Amino acid sequence: MDAAYMDSFRPSNFGAKIVSEFPSELPGDAKLHEAYESVIAKDWETAMQLLKECSALEFSSDKIHAFALNSYATFCFLTGDIDNAMALLDKSVALDPKNMNSLIKRASIFMERQDLESALRAYEKAESVSKNDPDLYYHRGQVRFLTGDITAAISDYTRSLQLDNDFVYAHIQLAVAQYKNGEQSLSLDTFSKALAKFPQSAEIVNYYGEVLLDMEKYADAEKNFDKAIELDSKSPLPYINKSILHLQWTRDPVTAEKFCRKATEVDPTCDIAYIQLAQLLIHQNMLEAALEAYDTAITVTRTEPELVNAISCREACAAQMYVAKQFPDVYAKLRGAAAAMSQ
Repeated sequence: MDAAYMDSFRPSNFGAKIVSEFPSELPGDAKLHEAYESVIAKDWETAMQLLKECSALEFSSDKIHAFALNSYATFCFLTGDIDNAMALLDKSVALDPKNMNSLIKRASIFMERQDLESALRAYEKAESVSKNDPDLYYHRGQVRFLTGDITAAISDYTRSLQLDNDFVYAHIQLAVAQYKNGEQSLSLDTFSKALAKFPQSAEIVNYYGEVLLDMEKYADAEKNFDKAIELDSKSPLPYINKSILHLQWTRDPVTAEKFCRKATEVDPTCDIAYIQLAQLLIHQNMLEAALEAYDTAITVTRTEPELVNAISCREACAAQMYVAKQFPDVYAKLRGAAAAMSQ
C-alpha cells in the first residue's frame, strides 16, 4: 500500500484525525472507526475490507457516509482498481459536493488515466468550490510538475505554502521544482530553510541528497542519504539513491546492487527498487536474475503506466538474453561497444 499518497494530504483534510471526531452510534459509523484503527496499525488489507463493508451501511450523516466512500475509493485507487475508485468518488461527491478531498482525488484519477485535460478541469471545479485549500494547489502543482509546466508548478507550491506552511512535502516539491527550473541557489536555500523547520524529516534529507547527487556532489549526497536512513530505515528511497550514487560515483555495481537489494528488503512492494535492481544486474550481464527482478516488479506495480514500463523493460531484457544465447559473438561485440561508450 502506498502510504505516501495518503500522506500527501493534510491531516485536517483526510485521515484518522477526522474519523476520531465522528460519532460511532450507527453501524456504518462504528465500522468506519474500526477500519481506521486498522489504518493506524498499517494493516491495509483489513482496513480495505472494513471500508468495503461499511460503505453500504447506515451512517449518522451524508458527510460521514461520503467520507467512508472516499476512504474506500482511496484504497481502490492505490490497489489499481481505478474505475471502481472513480465510481465511489462520484457517489461521495454526490453526498458531499463541497468536500475538497474528494474533488482533488477525482482529478488524481484523471491523471492516472493520462487524461490531463479532464484532470485540469477537475482542479478548476475544485478551485471554484474553495480557493483557500492548500491541498488543491499542492496536488495541482504535482500535475504541472509532472507535465513539465515547472513555472506553474512553482506558483502552485508557493500558494500551498502560503495557505499552510507546515506541510513538509510542499517544501520539498517547491525546492525540487526550483532546481528543475534552473534556480539552483534558490532551491538550495529552500532546502536549507525546510531542514531547519523539519530537522527530523527523512524525506527532506533524501530529496536534498538527490539534488546534490544530480550536482555531482557525491560525498555530500551520500551523507544525506545516510542521514535519511538513520531517520527512517524503513524507506526504500535512500537505499535506491545510494545504489545510483555508487554506480555513478565509484562505478561499483556490486555495492550498488547491495543497496538496491536492501531497498527490496525494507519495502518488498517497491517496484522502483526491483526495476533499478534489474538494470544493475543487466549491467553485470546477469540477465536471468534481471528477468526475475522484472517479474517481481510486474507483480507489485500499482498503475497501468508502471505495469507497461515494467513489461517493456522485461521484454527488452528477454530479447537481450535471446541474442546472448543464440549469437554469443555478436552479443560480446555489442557489450564491448557499449562498455567503450560508457567510459
